[in-house]
Amino acid sequence: MKKNIILILMAMMLSMTVSVFAETLKIAYIDSDKIMAQSKDTVEARKKFETDQKAWQQQIKDLDDEIQRLKNEYDSRKMTMTDELKSETEKTIQAKIDARQKFVKDIFGENGKAAQRNAELLSPILKKIQTALEKISVEQNISMVFDGSSGGILYAKPSLDITDQVIAEINKVSE
Repeated sequence: MKKNIILILMAMMLSMTVSVFAETLKIAYIDSDKIMAQSKDTVEARKKFETDQKAWQQQIKDLDDEIQRLKNEYDSRKMTMTDELKSETEKTIQAKIDARQKFVKDIFGENGKAAQRNAELLSPILKKIQTALEKISVEQNISMVFDGSSGGILYAKPSLDITDQVIAEINKVSE
């Protein structure tokens, strides 16, 4: 009986503690995907990255065209070539193929130029988002901000969503 009373008292105290804690803790959430999609800086960064990507794709196309030209030339002349010239031409073609593969890996491989450029373009944007989040959180006395786009929030009141405020703040800073 004493154990039951103690357990009931402990449960009541825990309930009151959680209730008081919940009232003093202000929580909000954002949709980082929406922020990235609607930020003026992100739109500009995306345009710059797409321009870079087009240039890299053109370089790859130029390499492909050169390889194809060498192969066609080799195929049309191989019947009249000496074995030594055939071997030399095949090595040249293979060297071009290897150079193309290295170029693609250097650009689009793990930690390649594309990933580095993307990080370079996004870094200042992420800093602006963090600064805006901190400013809004301090102004509104928000204790915690969650990211709803990561799938961790199953339900939240729309009134807790500060995404549009963050977008407005980072776009204000961009002007």
